[in-house]
This record gives sequence, structure tokens and C-alpha cells, in this order.
Amino acid sequence: MSTIAHESNAYTTTTMSAGIHHDDKFYFTNVVFMAGRTFFRIPRQILEAHSEVFRDMFCMPAGDRPTEGSSDQNPIFLEGIASHDFAQLLKVLLGSPVGHADDLPQSASDWSAVLNLSHLWGMDSIHSFAFEKLSGMNLDPVDKAALGIRHNFPEWVKPALNELSRRTQPLCRRDVEKLGLDVVLRLAEVRESIVGATWAGGSIGSTAVGRRTAAHLDFGERIEEVFAEHFPRSVPGDPVKKTQGNSTTPMIKSC
Repeated sequence: MSTIAHESNAYTTTTMSAGIHHDDKFYFTNVVFMAGRTFFRIPRQILEAHSEVFRDMFCMPAGDRPTEGSSDQNPIFLEGIASHDFAQLLKVLLGSPVGHADDLPQSASDWSAVLNLSHLWGMDSIHSFAFEKLSGMNLDPVDKAALGIRHNFPEWVKPALNELSRRTQPLCRRDVEKLGLDVVLRLAEVRESIVGATWAGGSIGSTAVGRRTAAHLDFGERIEEVFAEHFPRSVPGDPVKKTQGNSTTPMIKSC
């Protein structure tokens, strides 16, 4: 066995039992995952530190079967997870705080993948970090609305839907693909409703919303009514509760 310090390079079984041991924190066990058609080998302790989902999974007894994740022949298969998206999450999990910014995800799409996977696996600190990064980006309003609705971010939902309500172009197939039919139908209700509109100059009046005037209107109040589940109203005397997104049980299994 080669060593950096040259006190001794011969360790016997007797010496090992006399006090040499594995460090509790910095002796890593690698786990093999497969996302899409790509293998990943990752220190399991990194995942355990950030996710109760993975902590519970790694604690499950293997029984008589080979341990899942022990090799390329028996990986932990991440069903429905794209290899590119998983790689973006790993950039954040394994990135060094003193490393280069280029080592982190770069695009809004990549950070959206981090946001979605960290939410899926209950990685709260990573989820907050991704939210912070995305908040500083100029997101497409459709993408911003989709992420805001999925993760229950009212501070994203309202301005994004407001922008889509003002948009001169009609609602389209892409909106349905990104937001879902239910959201698009409710958005159409907002766009075509008669509302108490706040104009850019501050005056208030009842206005029939048409495509010629929509750009000047604030649909915020109507959005809160139609999408009420994202804007819970507090009852006097009750503590204010933060809205939490619904977590989905991830599909993780062995090949």
C-alpha cells in the first residue's frame, strides 16, 4: 500500500485491528445509477445528506438479492428521468463552493431540471438554491407559470399569468403542452372576462377585456379568484401558512 507519509507502507491485519479504521464521514461508498441510457457512479453519502428519499432507500435490506446500485450489472434505475437532467442535479450536489461558475448548470432549462428533481426527491436546500437561480433569470412567461404552478410559487404564478392574459397572441397548442388543458381553460376565462381593471395610470373601472385593451390591464385580482388554490387567503386570528408544493413519489427501481 502506497502512502503519502513514509512512516510505514506495510499494514497487516493485526495493525488494522489495532486502531486503523474508516473515517465515519469521508470514506465514501459509490452507488451506480442508470438514467436513460447513461450510467452514473456517485457517493451515496452525498445523496443521503440531501434527501430522505435516498436515505430510506439505502436503508432497505437487500435480502438474498445483489445490492442494488453495486455495479453496472445491477444499477438503481431512475425511471422517467433524463440523463441530462440528472447530470444537472449532480453538478449542484457535487460542485465545489470554490469551483468555477461554469461547473454549475447554465441555462434556465437546466436549472428547471434541478428544481424539478430536487422537489421530487425532497432536497429542500437544493430546491431553494434552484429557485433563487431561476428567480434571477428572464424566464418565458409560459415556463414561469408552469414552474410556479407545479411548485406552488405564488410570486411566480401571478405575474406570469398576468403577462399571458395581456398577450396579444391567442392561447395555443404550446401553452396546453406546457401548462395543461385545465390551466389554459382557466387562463382563457381570465383573458375573456369582464373585470374591475386597474389601468396603468392607476384609475379603476369595469372594462370588457378585448385584445386591443388587454395590454393595459392588471388581471391580478381575477387571477387570484380563478386560481384561488395558489393564493390562500388567511383568516383573521389564524397563523399564516406557507403553501407547499405536492411531492410526488419518485420511480426508483433496479434494472
